[in-house]
Amino acid sequence: MAPILQVYLGAQITKPTDPTKSNAIFKGWFTDDTYTTPWNFGQDYVEKTITLHAKWEELAVDTYDVTFESNGGTAVAPQHDLEAGAQVVKPNDPTRSGYTFARMVHRPNV
Repeated sequence: MAPILQVYLGAQITKPTDPTKSNAIFKGWFTDDTYTTPWNFGQDYVEKTITLHAKWEELAVDTYDVTFESNGGTAVAPQHDLEAGAQVVKPNDPTRSGYTFARMVHRPNV
């Protein structure tokens, strides 16, 4: 967001469009970096050089673990903390004496 470079003493600031950020909700502009004093664009006036700080509420990101059951074949390492919608990385095919690996089958909640 571009800074406002010049504002006259005693002037009000025009409220900018709310910024956006992935996985967060914008909660307003504050005069301090501890977010205790909100800036009210309809009531507050510039009395000195200021920096307004954007306050964000981070959204929880769902993560999942993926495990692989090789049914008697060599172990396949699980993949942990994958964010919802992420691609699972194809692991190396397991091996088992006397068998040829065909494919993994998705069985949710097993």
